[in-house]
Amino acid sequence: DIAPLWCSTDSDKDEDKIGQNSSDFKLLEISESHLCEIHTHASKYLKSNRITEAQQLFTTIFECQRNIHGVDHEAVGAALHNLGLVYLKSSDHVQALANFKRAVRIRKGSLGKDHIEVAMSQVQVGITLLLMRNFNLALKVFLDALSIRKNVLGEQHLSNARIYNNIGCVHIGLNELRNARGAFENALDIQRN
Repeated sequence: DIAPLWCSTDSDKDEDKIGQNSSDFKLLEISESHLCEIHTHASKYLKSNRITEAQQLFTTIFECQRNIHGVDHEAVGAALHNLGLVYLKSSDHVQALANFKRAVRIRKGSLGKDHIEVAMSQVQVGITLLLMRNFNLALKVFLDALSIRKNVLGEQHLSNARIYNNIGCVHIGLNELRNARGAFENALDIQRN
């Protein structure tokens, strides 16, 4: 999931202006409403597989958030999470993992280790590790994220089913078929309820 950008205003969107000249922006002149517009367009580009445009715009957001708030602010963590999604979608797993890990570190420091946004980035770390076939570490990360989500959202929240599904995939990768079945059954039980 794309991390949201909290905005205080909702301005009109002009897709032709945003994205074409993103390198022309001066970082200090970008207002919060412009960041909201950039985020909206970056999200649309990412969802429509326009990876280059999404990367440029999410990089602009990251640089602005870092300059405005400093390196350890939750907004920087969210921006890094989104950059990780761009790299993940382009199959650059090394860059995706680096961005997601930085996002987790920053989000833990700014929001607390048991915050739902930390779990959101941890899930992406786990997915990236799964794709890199680092099954043991992926399992650990998914279990940590699941623990946070259960504590915050409850045992039967639908997002837990997706994590159980990911855990099942990890167990298949480890050739632990009974454990995989158990994880998949947990996912189905949550989806049925």
